[in-house]
Amino acid sequence: MKPMTHNLLRREWLQYKSFGRTWLWIWVLYLGMYLLLGMAAGFVVVFLPIIMAYSAIYSAKQTGEAVNAGTEDFLLPVPLRDVLWAKYLFAFLMGSASAVVVLAAVLFQTLLNPEEAINPFYVLGVTMTYTAVITGVGMPLLYRFGATKARLTLLVLMGISAALGGSMAVVGLAAMGGVPDGAGYALTITAVVLWALMPFSLRLTERFYRRGGVDHERHPIVEA
Repeated sequence: MKPMTHNLLRREWLQYKSFGRTWLWIWVLYLGMYLLLGMAAGFVVVFLPIIMAYSAIYSAKQTGEAVNAGTEDFLLPVPLRDVLWAKYLFAFLMGSASAVVVLAAVLFQTLLNPEEAINPFYVLGVTMTYTAVITGVGMPLLYRFGATKARLTLLVLMGISAALGGSMAVVGLAAMGGVPDGAGYALTITAVVLWALMPFSLRLTERFYRRGGVDHERHPIVEA
């Protein structure tokens, strides 16, 4: 990892620690609920990486709630694309770290209740697909509409997609009698494809940032 990327990720983490503690406690609460209740609370673990990806994007923005183009607090001359890419990478790392913990918890519960085992690829595919959607859609919205409107818009979109997808899943799973292994593999491949397409989201985010103008005296960005 390049030193510049490392420093930018550290900057994101320091911001997150200051303004994302509430999300961390929610994450701990959900994980504890799953470990205590077992498979009866299996739906909970899917939300853990989603919480981390969402909070990685939005919690760090509380320092400047009206986040929009030209309002980042750059302290050193840094290429704009590097700064924005670090934010994508930070959301990916937070979601991935949470997904690893979720997989470990699911495998632990599987050992305790083998008859209620959940396909690890299904869990991985669902969690990383949702984190990809949140990151890929949330970042452009953030720089297009600002933090408050972007959060509302994203929540509405995610709510609609979750309702539609959940309804179809319930009907489909009831007809098939459970989650087939193929679904887990397909979702995992979908997650990989979505994350591979993230540079296109980055370009859109960069375009929205530049459209709002950049104050080069306050924010000395080195143009790539």
